[in-house]
Amino acid sequence: MMEMILKTKQVSEELGVNPSTIQRWVKFFNLPCQRNEHGHYLFNEKHIEELRKIKDQLSEGLAMTDVQIDIPKKEAVKTKEFTLNNEIEKRLDKLIMRIDNMERRLETKADEVVSAQLLQHRLEIDDLVKKINSLENTLLEMQEKQTFQMQDYHSDFMLEKPKPVKRSWFASLLQLFSMIKS
Repeated sequence: MMEMILKTKQVSEELGVNPSTIQRWVKFFNLPCQRNEHGHYLFNEKHIEELRKIKDQLSEGLAMTDVQIDIPKKEAVKTKEFTLNNEIEKRLDKLIMRIDNMERRLETKADEVVSAQLLQHRLEIDDLVKKINSLENTLLEMQEKQTFQMQDYHSDFMLEKPKPVKRSWFASLLQLFSMIKS
């Protein structure tokens, strides 16, 4: 009977953990897993059972350094490097959580600033609309006044009759002389 071989994603789905968690456990506990041509881990039933035991012990609150596994000592070698990597990963996780928190706070603050700016712009636009309406009303009043003045001017002009030009007796005399000479 052929032994069942699973990849990291399949094992993570079976155990209900993230694929990167499976990879971290393999490295930390130095599980003797094979890799395929792409470098992906390949797990057999024995490996899956060990990973399940690791998950159960961690769920009980044990630290990774206190977890007991059934792999022979020559296969599972815990070194200071793995413990150091675990500490680095913990610190990295904390940093990532802090960065995520800062990003959320920054987004909230940016939303507040944009909202305040939009409100200020809206108030300025409302003020400009009032000023434009006031100018429009003033312009209409001026146009009406001008129309009435033009109407008054035209009506006064039409009522006036042209006055005959009065000539002085001297101008008439000069005109008479100029006719005689020509």
